[in-house]
Amino acid sequence: RRPPLNLIETGGGLKVQTTTPHLVGLGSGRLSVAITLMPLNEGVTRIGREDASVPQDITIEGLGIEAEHCRIINRGGVITLHPSGNLCSLDGVHVSKPTLLTQGFTLCLGKSYFFRFNHPEEARRMKSMQPQKSPVATMGYSSGRDRSLSRTTLKTTLLLLFLYISQSYCYSPLFIPFPLHEEPPEVPSAERPPSSRGLPYMTSSSMPPSPRQGERPL
Repeated sequence: RRPPLNLIETGGGLKVQTTTPHLVGLGSGRLSVAITLMPLNEGVTRIGREDASVPQDITIEGLGIEAEHCRIINRGGVITLHPSGNLCSLDGVHVSKPTLLTQGFTLCLGKSYFFRFNHPEEARRMKSMQPQKSPVATMGYSSGRDRSLSRTTLKTTLLLLFLYISQSYCYSPLFIPFPLHEEPPEVPSAERPPSSRGLPYMTSSSMPPSPRQGERPL
C-alpha cells in the first residue's frame, strides 16, 4: 500500500508532502531531470539493479551500483542504512556498517547516485525544539543600513557624553575662577565675625600656607 501524497500548488511550482519517511531521488548525473519520491515503509527496502537475483524495491543504475547494493530498514520510525559491503556515503562520509539515518541526510550510492533522506515526523520534532525568535532580535540589525544607523547613533551618544563630562569638570568645585597670579580677595578685618567661644582668631600668619600662594610668581 502506497502512502498518501499531498500535492500543493505554490505559485509557479508544486509542493509534495507525505507523512512517511522517504528518499528523494536526485538522479545520477547532470542529465537527470526527474525527481523521484520513494517511500520507506515499515520493514526492509532493498535497493539495487534490475538484474539482481532477488527483486529490488528500488531499482537504480549508475557507476558503482551493485546488483543488491544496500538495504534500508524501518523499525517503528527508526531508519537504518545497511551498506551490505558496497559503496555508500552519508553527507560525503563513507559508511561500511549499519548507520542511523536522520532528517536531511544526503545519501550517495555507488559513485554518483544521490538521494536526500526526509523524515517528516522527525523534522517536526526538531522544529518544535528550536528556540523561539525574539521580536527584538527580529527587528534588530536586519540590514546593512540598520547597522550603519546604529553605529552613527552610538558615535553621537558617545560624543554627547564626552561633552557633558567635559563641562561638568570645568564647573566643578576644583575649578579656580580667577587667574593663579592674582591673590584671592581678603575679608576686611572690620567685617570679621567675633569669636563666639573666646577662641583666638587665627591670623593669616598662623594659617597654613595655601597651595595657591605657593604658585604665585616671584
